[in-house]
Amino acid sequence: MKKVELNQNIFKIMKKIRNLAIRIASFAAPLSVFAQSGPGTAVTPPTVPTSDTEFTLNQGWARIDVFVNWVVALVGVASVVFLMYGAYLYMSSGQNEENLKKAKTSLIYGIIGAVVAVLAFSIFSFASSLVG
Repeated sequence: MKKVELNQNIFKIMKKIRNLAIRIASFAAPLSVFAQSGPGTAVTPPTVPTSDTEFTLNQGWARIDVFVNWVVALVGVASVVFLMYGAYLYMSSGQNEENLKKAKTSLIYGIIGAVVAVLAFSIFSFASSLVG
């Protein structure tokens, strides 16, 4: 009797550890989107021109580049969050049709967000290569 209770307690503890690990991984995984530079290379924002310097097209393009990179990263993080939330709803919905519909919608929005992020980055990279 005591051995069965001990096994059940160990199972509950292992289940809590597993759930904690899944939560930590789900919050840490989207942070990999921000890893855009290689090791040892620092991303430096463009300098703001002062009244003595002239604002050039390259400085404006650099500002737009930084802005687009941040937006793409945020959209990528949001899409990963939507995908994980949809997967969680899908796994926990059971026979509940309403939760299953919400899960499918969330998964679709997550996929659309990921596609939009990749396309936005690709289009912007192509346009910046044309401009110079």
